Amino acid sequence: MLALLNDILDAHGGLAKWNAFSKVAATIVTGGELWGIKGLIQDQNPRQMTVWLHEQRASLLPFGAPDQRTAYSPSRIAIEKADGTLVAERQDPRASFAGHRKTTPWDGLHRAYFNGYALWTYLTTPFLLSLEGVSIAEMPAWHEGPERWHRLRARFPVGLATHSMVQDFFFDSTFRLRRHDYDVDVAGSFPAAQLVYDYAEACGIHFPTKRRAYQRAPGRGRDPRSADGVDRPERVSVLVSWPRRASIEASNHETDMRPNRCSAGRADENGLPADAGRPSRKTYAAAADTGTLCVCGRRTLLC
Repeated sequence: MLALLNDILDAHGGLAKWNAFSKVAATIVTGGELWGIKGLIQDQNPRQMTVWLHEQRASLLPFGAPDQRTAYSPSRIAIEKADGTLVAERQDPRASFAGHRKTTPWDGLHRAYFNGYALWTYLTTPFLLSLEGVSIAEMPAWHEGPERWHRLRARFPVGLATHSMVQDFFFDSTFRLRRHDYDVDVAGSFPAAQLVYDYAEACGIHFPTKRRAYQRAPGRGRDPRSADGVDRPERVSVLVSWPRRASIEASNHETDMRPNRCSAGRADENGLPADAGRPSRKTYAAAADTGTLCVCGRRTLLC
């Protein structure tokens, strides 16, 4: 493992502590321009997101109806009733995006798949960089105003579903994530830059609580700088709110997370909080006995 990556993982709580957990349970709020571009309507109601940390698996509740949830994996996306009854499913969901551009409409299963892999990526960063098959290279430092940021380029294996095979991660002098660049392959591969900030700690794991994703200027490759050397990402394209009260919330890639404390809490047979059918301002606790880590925070306001 690169010495820099080891320092980054330690700054986020350490790989040993991370491996002691199996899930992150989060309350999310999602918004942004991408949904309208895709012909979808997105409200600001909180939803419960559960992400499995050591396998690509995720579930969002509710989805499409109060008693429905998603069941995500790279090979299958499904919408289910809370009791497990199948509503709709799609095998090999990535293939359904073939030929898509940024303005190509999405259906509910497209949206569910995007939510699943995107939030899995965000909520497991930077620890996913240590996964087997992920190739990491240290790139030249990035100068952000007076700051000098470390920069790692990750090449992900074909079997790992994420935005794009090649992504860049930027870390400040304290080894905390500040920026995340990628191409949105499921939407015509438009280039995006996600700004990350406001860290908080839960159960010894450190998470960024706010993320805002912008479209990177076309024609500038992976270094979208203007002539004066100042990074100027274009307008916001996506809002994915995640760390919110009870876990994690996203918003156009803006997340606001204010962790409270770790304590025991009940989980149902699907690994979701026992009261997950009623997303609200209630704080769900971390269930140490089941290895579930919940990050708690207040709702994010999007601009």
